[in-house]
Amino acid sequence: MWDPGRARTRQTRPSDSWPSRWLLLWIVLPWLASPPQVDAKPIPLRVLLLANLPTVQLSVPPQYTLHTHPASQLAAESDRWRTLQLHVSRGRIAVSHLKPEVNEVRLMPLTQEAVIFVGGKLYRGGLEVKVRDGGLMVVNTVDLEAYLYGVLPQEVPVKWEMAALRAQAIVARTYALYKRTSQVNAPYDLSAHYLQDQRYDGYSAEHPRASQAVDETQGLVLTCAGTLIPAYYHAESAGYTENSEDVWSSAHPCLRAVKADIYPASPFLQWSASIPLQAMQAALAKSGHRLGVIQRLEPLDRSATGRITRLKISHTRGETVLRGTDFRLAVGPEVIRSTRFTVEMRGGHALFSGQGWGHGVGMCQWCSQGMAELGSDHEAILKHYYRGAEVRRYE
Repeated sequence: MWDPGRARTRQTRPSDSWPSRWLLLWIVLPWLASPPQVDAKPIPLRVLLLANLPTVQLSVPPQYTLHTHPASQLAAESDRWRTLQLHVSRGRIAVSHLKPEVNEVRLMPLTQEAVIFVGGKLYRGGLEVKVRDGGLMVVNTVDLEAYLYGVLPQEVPVKWEMAALRAQAIVARTYALYKRTSQVNAPYDLSAHYLQDQRYDGYSAEHPRASQAVDETQGLVLTCAGTLIPAYYHAESAGYTENSEDVWSSAHPCLRAVKADIYPASPFLQWSASIPLQAMQAALAKSGHRLGVIQRLEPLDRSATGRITRLKISHTRGETVLRGTDFRLAVGPEVIRSTRFTVEMRGGHALFSGQGWGHGVGMCQWCSQGMAELGSDHEAILKHYYRGAEVRRYE
């Protein structure tokens, strides 16, 4: 999993909010896109695009086949456009005026060039609509390499050195495959949302330089003792990366703290934030931590690299101790950019001053650009941040 402190400098995300009631899904004509040039056997991924929708409207052109499970009265193919209204009914999907309800609706492209317009963005591959947790869930079924085309431009600036882009492609591929193999019984492999997995914006986000990096590293992954690594990465380490056990619960032999030479051009070396204590209390409550009026924040323990591992919050109901990572995620990972910070209380606000952006585990993205500018290739970058790891072709 990457970190919300991604490497790119653009902060706004106009398409992050999901519609609460209506979503129009248009299937776009196939000549709008060219298929990825993949020589190896395709590896399918299921990427969650949208969730918790009460209603979905589908407009299906003749270039797509339509399938339901169980089979319904709908024909798989048609020589004309079809518009379908989907909504949740008694835990299943009601399709327009047809009966009975179905468990799943799938749209499959007849050509490799076809793309799908969903929620304001274009995606390669097919589409699945299912019911989960009382709402409709929209999943993009796409080849791994095509998925990476839509990930890289959202994770790093495409103008970066090709060595840094290649390193990012290998890390993103490894992470996707690790998630795919570790949760085979889940309804999807990865989320397209940046707070859960890697940011994926599909065909709409693709860029030639990023796609080149994906193609030039096709099938290459990181392994540790012969197995896929949970290839975490973050935007800026500000001098040192972190041991995995100091952020999460377990140690990993290839996710060790290493020195990361500071790249002066990084915009994320320093940060500060002023947070009203009332807003902090509300944010913590949403994460299940119901506190009284916050009076003081006190770091109890720090890792060897200076990141807070335990934080004590004194409040009118007593004291609450949280892991530094849990506090950061609860308050907001784009507000508390890292757990390497100092804090003071003043006038009903908590004033934070910190370094870096992200959890600190694995590859530092801005540092990788610095290494690439100094002549390191993608293997040297990866072997520095994932000690003991090997770059090999996935089988």
